[in-house]
Amino acid sequence: LWDRYILYGGFPVAVAATRRGAPIPAGFIDDIFNVIFRDVFHDSQASETATTDFFTRVIQGMGNPANLREIGGAVGMSHQTVGRHVAHLNNAYLTWLCPQKHDRSWLPLPKSQAKIYAIDPLVARLPHLRRPARADVDPTILNEMMLGVAVRRAATALGQSWSGDEFLFYHRTPARKEIDFV
Repeated sequence: LWDRYILYGGFPVAVAATRRGAPIPAGFIDDIFNVIFRDVFHDSQASETATTDFFTRVIQGMGNPANLREIGGAVGMSHQTVGRHVAHLNNAYLTWLCPQKHDRSWLPLPKSQAKIYAIDPLVARLPHLRRPARADVDPTILNEMMLGVAVRRAATALGQSWSGDEFLFYHRTPARKEIDFV
């Protein structure tokens, strides 16, 4: 069941499709993309192609600290625009950030690169689902992403605000290894 969830996600339309043994309806996939393109980025000057390229690049880097300059260079946007677009995705509850933990306190490390995760497997797989020629997300990254979402939901159930990213971090050890979701 977990493997099917990782492929389909938790949106009711996708769950109904998996229960029928059918693919996620193309119209629903387009609806999710339109939420991003038309609603989340309604003030953006980016074309549909640029939005797709941007979102694809963000998702390709999921599970790794996000370099906004690198993403911007890859898609022809300034790092400030990339930062605004990432903030828009977070504010729309389509993605969430996992910042690096400060070594001496339970605060984000200033000027460090946060990891960007999608909120649902369908959102993460959207570039591939819309254009199957695009690479799909590695299932291990989807599992990592959903483990983080589960930790966030558990913390929310205990009264932690979902909107703040200042309670769930990744930690970098002196040997440069990363420990996620501390």
